Amino acid sequence: MMQTALLLAPRGARLDLRGQGVLGAAGTPRWVLSGAVLAGEILRGAQGAQARWRDVDATGVDLSEAILESADFKDVRLTHACLRAAVLSRAQAARVDLGGVDATGASFAGSRLTDCDLSAAVLVGADFRGAHLVRVRLSGADLREVDFGGAVLEDCELRWADLRGVVGLALPAAPLRAGGARLSEAGAGRTRA
Repeated sequence: MMQTALLLAPRGARLDLRGQGVLGAAGTPRWVLSGAVLAGEILRGAQGAQARWRDVDATGVDLSEAILESADFKDVRLTHACLRAAVLSRAQAARVDLGGVDATGASFAGSRLTDCDLSAAVLVGADFRGAHLVRVRLSGADLREVDFGGAVLEDCELRWADLRGVVGLALPAAPLRAGGARLSEAGAGRTRA
């Protein structure tokens, strides 16, 4: 039986959980984080599958190798966070700021991202297979060797993104802004347009 821990901040106040080991180890109950401040927290390898994040400030948090499968993020700031090798497969994200994040080797397979900002993010070797991205800003992102097999990108911005070696990127009929994007000859051969 799964238990749920609810963490709420009083109206107008912020819940500061730094140093509390919020997501804990394997077997931790499902977490609902609302109004939490996790800025700068180190939560490497955290087990947060099915966690719900609402209005959370996690600027610069270290969630490398975290397991956040099927997590649900709304109005979250993860600017300059470390998500190296994190597992966010089947996650839902709406209005999440991931600008400047390092998500090298992370898995977003089967995830849905809507109105998110991944500008200047480092996503080298990330897995976006089967993901659905709607109005996602990837301007200036490092997308080298990213696997977009079966992914759907709708009205996304890829200006100045590094797309060398990208796999399975099928450009949709919906608007996709990609001016200045870098495609090497090797990458262009593996990328469908």
